[in-house]
Amino acid sequence: PMADFIDFFVIGDGEEVLLELVDSFRDWKRQGKGAAKQELFRQIAPIPGIYVPSLYHVEYEANGLPKGITPAVAEASPTIQRRIVTKLPPPVTKPVVPYIEVVHDRGAIEIQRGCSRGCRFCQAGIIYRPVRERCQEEVLQATEKLMANCGYSEVSLVSLSTSDYPGIDELVSSLGYRYSKHNLSLSLPSLRIDTFSVRLIDSLPSGKKTGLTLAPEVGSQRLQQVINKSTPEDEFLETAATAFDRGWTNLK
Repeated sequence: PMADFIDFFVIGDGEEVLLELVDSFRDWKRQGKGAAKQELFRQIAPIPGIYVPSLYHVEYEANGLPKGITPAVAEASPTIQRRIVTKLPPPVTKPVVPYIEVVHDRGAIEIQRGCSRGCRFCQAGIIYRPVRERCQEEVLQATEKLMANCGYSEVSLVSLSTSDYPGIDELVSSLGYRYSKHNLSLSLPSLRIDTFSVRLIDSLPSGKKTGLTLAPEVGSQRLQQVINKSTPEDEFLETAATAFDRGWTNLK
């Protein structure tokens, strides 16, 4: 549905494509101001993982669904190969630090990519398979470098479902112990109730209480079963009560 107004898509993990894409863009820019944008599209079309909608003919059924997609030029591939990073690249530890106040004024470390849950509403959980995890020591070292380089005292452990990370309790506890003198605060986005434990919340550093995000997605048990993310309402209430009892006041 977005093909009418998007120049090109990168299918899969961007790290696999970015350098090839930048090289092609530089070659195109060297051609001067007279170089047509369509020429750039032809140059990047052979790169695995690049889909340029304008270089394909699309046939539709009477009901509006696509019937077939065929290349319109020789450079366009009949099939688009999804690019996959088999081993996650090193975490970003020297990001650009804004000099104005921002909403999420903290560092971020991706601890895993992908999700094994298969919730029916979640596109990312399907297209970013398989699950790939960073080892705990890599996360610990990245946290130290991030704080040293940027001055952050709050770090977000990022993934599609942070509490599904193997050994998340141990990781959080290790971060709190190793960097206790820095008054480190941790943000854990996208927590699942069925893997969120009292042990995890007790393992969080005792510094600033950041927000906790719990995602029921829908408002009834029936719809939770429909989307394949079923969690009893009582578990949400118990988890919220546990968080409030331990000093959290910001629960989303």
